[in-house]
Amino acid sequence: IDKIESLLQSGRALLSENASDAGTFADEALALSYETQYRKGIADSLILKSDIYFSYNYYEQSAAAAFQSLDIYLKLEDLENAAICYQKLGDAYHKIGDENSSLQYYLEALKHYKKTDNDLRTAFIYSRIGYVYQSARDYSSAIESLQHALKIYGKLADAKNHADMLYAIGNVYNWSDDILNAALYLRKSKDAARKCASETILMKAYSSLAILYTKTEDYGLSLEYFQKTHELADKLKDKGIKSSSLKSLGNLYNILGQYNDALKVLKEALAIATEQKMKTTVLLCHQFFTDTYEHKSDFKSALKHHKIYMELERKFFGEELKIKTKGLQVKFDLEEAKNENEIYRLKNIDLVEANEEINRQKTEIQTINKELTDSITYAQRIQHAILPNENHISHYLNDYFILYKPKAVVSGDFYWFSVVDHRIVFAVIDCTGHGVPGAFMSMIANDLLNQIVNEKKTIDPAAVLQALDEKIHTPFTQESADLEIQDGMDIAFCVLDLKNNFLEYAGANCPLWIINDGKMTKHEPHRCSIGGDARGKKNFQTKKIKIKKEDAIYFFTDGYTDQFGGKKGKKFSSKQLEQLLIASYNEPMNKQKETLTQTIESWKGNLEQVDDILLIGIKV
Repeated sequence: IDKIESLLQSGRALLSENASDAGTFADEALALSYETQYRKGIADSLILKSDIYFSYNYYEQSAAAAFQSLDIYLKLEDLENAAICYQKLGDAYHKIGDENSSLQYYLEALKHYKKTDNDLRTAFIYSRIGYVYQSARDYSSAIESLQHALKIYGKLADAKNHADMLYAIGNVYNWSDDILNAALYLRKSKDAARKCASETILMKAYSSLAILYTKTEDYGLSLEYFQKTHELADKLKDKGIKSSSLKSLGNLYNILGQYNDALKVLKEALAIATEQKMKTTVLLCHQFFTDTYEHKSDFKSALKHHKIYMELERKFFGEELKIKTKGLQVKFDLEEAKNENEIYRLKNIDLVEANEEINRQKTEIQTINKELTDSITYAQRIQHAILPNENHISHYLNDYFILYKPKAVVSGDFYWFSVVDHRIVFAVIDCTGHGVPGAFMSMIANDLLNQIVNEKKTIDPAAVLQALDEKIHTPFTQESADLEIQDGMDIAFCVLDLKNNFLEYAGANCPLWIINDGKMTKHEPHRCSIGGDARGKKNFQTKKIKIKKEDAIYFFTDGYTDQFGGKKGKKFSSKQLEQLLIASYNEPMNKQKETLTQTIESWKGNLEQVDDILLIGIKV
């Protein structure tokens, strides 16, 4: 027995560095265990072999060895090691792509770890369950499980795993296109990874941030974070992250029109993903190959990759998968309730009392809902009161439109207007979030603009943005170690001098477009928000632009271009907006507003409005 234990100890120690030598020790331990009929030795040797198979990406063999080991541990009533086997079976089936079996075995392991109050392993299994739900595209369930793990790691003061869960939650939000929550958790993960000196977690955070910045069209930052990811992936020899990151870089190259670069990195990504059996990465590689070849007008190759993509999509992410995984979770919840005598209690509860309680709660909820609705409606009245009066604007501008469509009752987008001397000052502002949080920020921003422009008479656009950036942090200085307030805003600030025929502009993530004789000129903003988590002086610059009669001026927030819709459910995009404005700029501004409104409503169709919409046009 001592010899067997020594062999297994040596095999485990070698596993991460030399799986081949670890296998030699495992085989010797297994042979000696069979020879001596030492059953625990047989099970321990098999579980080591399961780990070795897993390291070689032989997931079916890994599962088979874990099954054999599990059978012995159950007969020996060694429930602790049986739970480890369930966990390893969950890992193997997750890699195989059988998410139903994976979830089933993870839930078996979770039941045991919760019974024995093994918090560390309970948190680990919750994280694994979260990954299964993420693969099944059940993002709300994934986040719920990962939040359980995050809470436990926080209670255990396990800084490294806590940082990893911050990344995992941010990554799920990124998958589900919840940009604000993705940014919040990924930035926290990045900072936490640096504090606990984990290059692995930092690498994963960089990778997900690179994808996030692609979505927000911050392409320079996206390329920077892809580079950081690849440097760490090469250093740590992490093929999985390298392949996934290269795949996403290929998508970015497609967006940038660098199709040969896209093909190069996608081929490398697909080769690694196929070797590592990374099903999601393989799937997305074929999707991005389709886009690349379509842009290159190689429709034969595009069709080939599209067919592969559709087949893999049906195989990996059919609706049946979601139904089965959700069913397993329900069975687990029922069994948990059964163990706690909850089913008996629920079946035998007095139905009259239950009905009374339901009615009481219903009345209470209705009262709360009315109070909340009344408060939000009143907030809407306050917010509308701070918006410039259009009769006042019309006194200074003959031909203009304001397309303003809040997503909710109150809005994070708003517009601002003033006149200083003979110059007209106009701004569009997009505050963090929409709804109530965005509305609060909009009121603060409105007050600050009044102070800076109307009271202090500062109208140089760059100076206004700099002052706004410095002042916006003041209301949010009550930060604590566990709460970072990262509120901020994007803005296009313009000063229009119709007497001398020039326009001054500075922007923070909000551009200015001018159409002159049918040609569009785009004035790009500074790629940094006002406020947020970035402190210190920012390099805002004022652009002075000569204008002439009949020039059409447009500035806007990102709600219009980010609206999902159309036949493929994609974003409307800046390119389509540009084409639409060029096609209609000669028309009166009120007619242009009608065209823009009808177009975005038609594009949106039955989909939900994703953000506040604000777009302003002025004809000189």
